[in-house]
Amino acid sequence: DMRGSRRHARAVWPRQVAMWLTWTLSGRSFGWVAGTFGSWHSATVRHAVKTVRTRMEIEKETREQITVLRNKLMDCIPCKKTI
Repeated sequence: DMRGSRRHARAVWPRQVAMWLTWTLSGRSFGWVAGTFGSWHSATVRHAVKTVRTRMEIEKETREQITVLRNKLMDCIPCKKTI
């Protein structure tokens, strides 16, 4: 559940990646991104962005997977119109 408040480990990393992607692709503020995820605090989004950046710097496979996902989203014309 990407918008829920649960902190189960299996949901935390995907939610952090989703927050990073939303922030990166939208160019919006941490607060705006937080609101799209169910009124999370902007500090939560800031932490997610930092965590994803760090893991992408350290883990080559993570960086490659997220880059592929980001590129696929960027190629999606409807996404460009709504973000």
